[in-house]
Amino acid sequence: MTDALAGEMSSNSMQMREWRTVDKAAWPAGPWHDEPDKRQWRDPETGFPCMVVRSSSGNLCGYVGVPLDHPLYGCYYGAPTSKLTEAWEKRKERPLGNQSEGPISILLAALADKNGEPPSPSAVFEVHGGLTYSDRCPPLTRETWETWREAMFKRRDEAEKYPQGDAARALREWATALESYDAWVEQGQAVFLCSVPDPGEEDDDSWWFGFDCGHSGDFQPGYAVRLPEGFGDYRVYRELPYVEAEVASLARQLAEVSGAG
Repeated sequence: MTDALAGEMSSNSMQMREWRTVDKAAWPAGPWHDEPDKRQWRDPETGFPCMVVRSSSGNLCGYVGVPLDHPLYGCYYGAPTSKLTEAWEKRKERPLGNQSEGPISILLAALADKNGEPPSPSAVFEVHGGLTYSDRCPPLTRETWETWREAMFKRRDEAEKYPQGDAARALREWATALESYDAWVEQGQAVFLCSVPDPGEEDDDSWWFGFDCGHSGDFQPGYAVRLPEGFGDYRVYRELPYVEAEVASLARQLAEVSGAG
């Protein structure tokens, strides 16, 4: 199912890998047909692992992973934290920016600041649409697979009742993985929010911060199949180079907080 293309970036960095898993046959013409659906690499400036992953709506999302010793490891992107007080003071000195930088969270943080509350990562870090994700990679263990498999089987009744629904589609897409742990790991590496380690490396234990390019003004080609004609006339598809640049910017900002930048 997967089409993994690997190329080593340097002798001391994890491999850049790409996967192409999304069926885009019904999608309109556009750059998404030539793009991968997942790409991982290690940021050469900060050393943080990075990913771009396509959502079910067709837009790309960007992610940066921080290690266990990073001060924001385990922090929820929308939760206040005193660890960002200094970074917030610097952020307030810069212009508010435009809609793509998530000014709503900044305004909310400014109001909280007046009440003496610390800022959240979503308020401090400037990235397209603001931060919308924070979590660890799900462990690709046999125990996790068995739990996932049991939950999938419970959706069979829903799938039979709605053969064109989400449950039916998921059961079709993951049919092989339901019967094979190894197949589940291979498919999971292609779509889960995890970086795939190089041979000899430990499994990914990063804490990932991410953003998506599915906001107002962003074109989502997966939706174009179902929505009225002309949906994309006033929207812009955020192509891979744009998303990679936003990922690199987020990596630098996270490194500055850790003192590595």
